[in-house]
Amino acid sequence: MGLFSDFVGFVGDVISGVGSFLSEGLSMAVGALTGIAETIGNGIKSLCESVGSEALALIGCIAMSILIPGFGLPEIFAIIECIAQVAKILGVGGEDSPEELGMKTEIADKKPEDFDTIQDYIKYLNEEVKLDKDAVDNLSEVDKAKYGAMGAALNIKAIEEKYDVSLSPDFLRDVTLMKLSSEEVAKCIDKCKESGIDKVQDMTDYLRDKPISSDKDTVSDAMIDTLSEVYPELNKEELEVKLCEMRESLKQE
Repeated sequence: MGLFSDFVGFVGDVISGVGSFLSEGLSMAVGALTGIAETIGNGIKSLCESVGSEALALIGCIAMSILIPGFGLPEIFAIIECIAQVAKILGVGGEDSPEELGMKTEIADKKPEDFDTIQDYIKYLNEEVKLDKDAVDNLSEVDKAKYGAMGAALNIKAIEEKYDVSLSPDFLRDVTLMKLSSEEVAKCIDKCKESGIDKVQDMTDYLRDKPISSDKDTVSDAMIDTLSEVYPELNKEELEVKLCEMRESLKQE
């Protein structure tokens, strides 16, 4: 049994008073959804229950957190694709698309509990689990979102493990609203690790003038450094203007 399964066991102990994470955690996550998100969430719940893995149920709950209230399928697909590209930039993604990863979790012989890290599990799915050639092309839009969200959740967990940061639904919502590129998001995560910022959401909360757990000057400097690396042609004044534009885009939601 791997290190990830130890973490899942810890989560299971925490909620043991109300039942297993596989049943209670997924039901609670679906209960918070409405509309098309609820339909997708029920599909994720069914997938996780069919596999019977507590660890995959945790991934399923992360997948449901991508189904942000007020977002339709276009926005959900945008988040899924952004996370996939960020994972590749940060060196935790493989050749499979998020949809392929999600589909493979459903048919794989091994479960996340069998691996020390989620990245090891993703590598196993990439290299050893095979799909029919046109499997993804034949999916409905709802099923693409279901499997894509599962694949994105695996990538999120792999990024969190490697970089020791927290990627929250609020952060994912905000970078979507700001229309940040995958490179910008990846740089944000990289700078957070480099600057000792545990919660990447502190960056977007800072732009929203919300209280943050990190030092404000540290967050501000990290954001300017992020933009300067993505846009080396801009001077400091122009970078400050871009930061203000990002702040304004969040106020217009």
